[in-house]
This record gives sequence, structure tokens and C-alpha cells, in this order.
Amino acid sequence: MKISKIITFGIVAMSVPVIGLFNSAAYAQGVNVSPTRTVEPTRITQIIDNIAKARCDRVKSRVDERVNIYNARRDFYQKRHDLAVQRADEIIKRLEGKGYDLTKIKADREQLTKLRNEFVTLHEKLVQSLVDLRTSTCNGANKAEFDAKLQAFQESLRLQREKAKEISSYIKNTLIPDIKDLRNKIEKNN
Repeated sequence: MKISKIITFGIVAMSVPVIGLFNSAAYAQGVNVSPTRTVEPTRITQIIDNIAKARCDRVKSRVDERVNIYNARRDFYQKRHDLAVQRADEIIKRLEGKGYDLTKIKADREQLTKLRNEFVTLHEKLVQSLVDLRTSTCNGANKAEFDAKLQAFQESLRLQREKAKEISSYIKNTLIPDIKDLRNKIEKNN
């Protein structure tokens, strides 16, 4: 007899919270988390908003780190490109009055300046696409929009890297050999 009363009491005690969950009036007041604690729907939206804000803050910090890394890389490459242009300018200034044919060196310098300017433009597009990616993440953009901006960022990054390789190749395969050819001509004439 005692055992049956305990079992009956246990079943009734366990069914009370379940009945409370399906009571629509109780649900309108809040979601039953436990028999003694409810969570209001506004609280749930606050929690979701806090999660989204925390994600946005993480994305912002990561994007800022990436921008700093890309700016440091740009500065490194620009310094190398500027040195090559300065070297060509020095050669042109030094040998211009001596009657040597400097058309190749001048053309190489102009082409290198053009490539360098394209590199800077591509870097600006890269940073802008990264910022666009950050804003779309923080503004709650849908997955398709985010993926499109991610693709644009990856394409900008690929183009900038190709341009850096193109400039290095141009310096190594065109400008330096032209300078060496000019040096050999000068040595033959002396």
C-alpha cells in the first residue's frame, strides 16, 4: 500500500510541470524552464542579441587584426618597390647628361610606377572588401550575402598577391637586366 501511494505521488508530481508547459496562458507569460523559473520572451531576444553582439565584436577584432597585417605587408612591398624606383631615378639622373641611351630604363621606371599604383589600388579594394565583410556580418546579413562578400574579399586578395608577384618579377626579369646591360655598355665604352 505504501509503495503504490509513493508511485502515484511520483507520477502526479512529474506530470505537473508537463501540464504547465502545454498551458497556453502560462506560455504567454513566459517559457517554463522549471516549475519555479520562467524566462520571458523579451529575455530570450536579449540573449540572442547579446550572442550576435559578441560575435560581431569578435569579427571586428579579427578584421582589424587582418587589416593591420595587410597594411604591414603593403608597407613592406611598397618600400621594396620605392627602392627600385629610386635606384632607377638615380641611374637616370647620373647618366642623363653623359649621352647614354636611357630610353629602356625610363620606360622600365614608368612601367614600374604604373604597376606600383595598381598595387596600391588593389590594396585599397582589399581593405574595403574586408570592411564590407565585417559590416555585413554585424548587420545580420543572410548567408548568401555573406558568401558573396567573402568571395569578393578572396578575389581581391588573390589579385593583390598576383600584382605583388608581377612587380617582383618585373623588377627581377626586366629592370635589373636592363640596368646590367647599360652597365656593360658603359664598361665597354670606357
